[in-house]
Amino acid sequence: MPTSPGLAPPVFRAAAFVSAVVGARILGNRRVRLADILASAACCQVIMDPLTLYSVSFQLSFAAMLGLAFWFPIWQEAWENRVGSWMFWGDLLGMSLCCTLTTLPLTLYHFHAIPTWFLLGNLVFTLPFTVAHLRLCSTFGTRFFASRSPYSFARIWV
Repeated sequence: MPTSPGLAPPVFRAAAFVSAVVGARILGNRRVRLADILASAACCQVIMDPLTLYSVSFQLSFAAMLGLAFWFPIWQEAWENRVGSWMFWGDLLGMSLCCTLTTLPLTLYHFHAIPTWFLLGNLVFTLPFTVAHLRLCSTFGTRFFASRSPYSFARIWV
């Protein structure tokens, strides 16, 4: 159920989140709370299309983000106190667990199944592809823009 032409509920949430964070930085380097952004995005989306509230993608997307907003900081504090140097891996494990456990009631309700391979899939498959993608983008971007002046980049678009 798109809320506007071409925007599915998770896409709208992501666009609203990025817009709010960038807007806050432009307006004076302000910090914004994730819960406030999510509530605002949900309200806007439901006002534009009230039936989106019944969309599975809307429910799962916002539930996963709420899990990150509320449970992940608690996970980070607990993990940091136990293992200091493995913080990166602990954060990845914590994000996966927080999202999956927060969306578990909705997953059981809609799909009548428990996601059994979520942890292995997120850590073994998603992580290497994400790291490779970020490395490729940063390498390409650094090589492409390092040898050009700001004015030569404008000529590319002309």
